[in-house]
Amino acid sequence: MTFKVEPCPIVIPSRAVTILALVLNEMVSNAIKHGMAELSEGTVLVRGREEEGLVVVEVIDTGRGPKKPLEEDESGEGLGLSLIRNLLADLRGSFSLRRVTELEPPASTPGLKPICGGYTVAEVRFPLTRTHALAS
Repeated sequence: MTFKVEPCPIVIPSRAVTILALVLNEMVSNAIKHGMAELSEGTVLVRGREEEGLVVVEVIDTGRGPKKPLEEDESGEGLGLSLIRNLLADLRGSFSLRRVTELEPPASTPGLKPICGGYTVAEVRFPLTRTHALAS
């Protein structure tokens, strides 16, 4: 299994960084546990960007994807997804999980190919709060 991180120049406040670290831990754990289970190869990619005043962070895996359709899984979500949603509520953020055949925007990571017919994209979005330095 390969792990890749695409660099991102966004600067976010420390409180948001702390919450994001916990959320990313859950997202990567879920990608390994559910997307890459029983596979000998595959990639987990973490990437972020700013989009219309929002921080967008994605954890993408090239594995099998969820066993249940994504819509069904929301009502009976596990502890990890519940934790993600509750943490993001503090940032006025949202979480989505989807299966796609093409990445938008395309990954800047060369050679990222789905091995099971698509990609699973776990995505968080929250408003970017800029802190301004005090004028001296």
